[in-house]
Amino acid sequence: MTSPVYNAFLMDGTTRVGELEYTRLEIASRFLRMGRWEATVPRIPSTLSWKSRIQVTRDGVSVFSGPLRHISRKWTYAETDARTLIGTCDLAYVAAALAYPDPSLSGPPFSTQTHDVRTGPCETVVRDYIRLNVGPNAPANRQQGILLQTNLARGGTVTARARFDNLLDLCREKTLPSGIGFEVVDMTLRFFSTSNLTSFIIFSRELDNLKEYEYEARSPEFNFAMVAGGGEGTARVIVERLDQASINETGRIETFVDQRNTTVVSELEQSGDETLSERSAGDLNIHIIPGVQAVENMRAYDDYYLGDLVTAVIDGEVLESFIQEIGILVTQDDVHEHATLGSFGKGYRATRTNELLQAISRRTRNLEVR
Repeated sequence: MTSPVYNAFLMDGTTRVGELEYTRLEIASRFLRMGRWEATVPRIPSTLSWKSRIQVTRDGVSVFSGPLRHISRKWTYAETDARTLIGTCDLAYVAAALAYPDPSLSGPPFSTQTHDVRTGPCETVVRDYIRLNVGPNAPANRQQGILLQTNLARGGTVTARARFDNLLDLCREKTLPSGIGFEVVDMTLRFFSTSNLTSFIIFSRELDNLKEYEYEARSPEFNFAMVAGGGEGTARVIVERLDQASINETGRIETFVDQRNTTVVSELEQSGDETLSERSAGDLNIHIIPGVQAVENMRAYDDYYLGDLVTAVIDGEVLESFIQEIGILVTQDDVHEHATLGSFGKGYRATRTNELLQAISRRTRNLEVR
């Protein structure tokens, strides 16, 4: 089987300006997180601007797109001459917005309602938050040009309360336990179902489909959540949520969740479950470079995708984990596709630090926007 053909195009909005000439192209698609791209180019295109975007196709099908965010140019007397374009994925337009308490308003005063409360299938709830805050039904001054696919109402029932939350953070938190994922490609919001492929996608040295791997494992951050709702002092509504399997394995590790924007017990329980969904199992990161057999029989995009549950046999231990990142490296000579399994991608340390800062910011904001 021949290697897939990747092409990159410079975009003005959703219009192709021309094919992007490059000597090296690297893209990383991440599950419910911001992806990135980086292209080493022989020259800076004359049409380039801060509104430029890139579109990457795989065998003619668009698999990644996103805005330009950084330009790097380096020249030295010793004949170093490098030009690099760096950007993010189109989820940047969601990450750049807040979820307003009343998204029909273009600005203050926000005196109509304290929160935008939505209950329903996960896909419907998340789609509506994006549709009303940055999509085609947002006020004109907030629209980002994001289009929508048909709502298929996938995922379990969730309840969300928006009050100036970061839009991507809010949607991600509600989506994580739902069995679906979402992305923005070609400025179109797309939802997809994740699959259990543990019996079909198996990476192992014994099967000769691993060229290289590295992994890190960390114990759970916490497995018991005390969730405090609205009220003050002894009048606060408090519920507890726990992951018993994790407690049995590592002992009880407690955390406090400030959810003072509601007193509804079911919503507090949901918030606790969302908090535990990523952290009670610990962190497992397996970065793999597929071998020859995997390239022939188990290909990213074709056979597995972000959020799918797959199997990796590492040092004789059978591990089942989710695809968190699909990375592509294209040079003038070859194409390399790789994947990261587990709870975080290759940029774990920076990502984790950012998430901790965001968590602190969210807890502070809960007080600020009361």
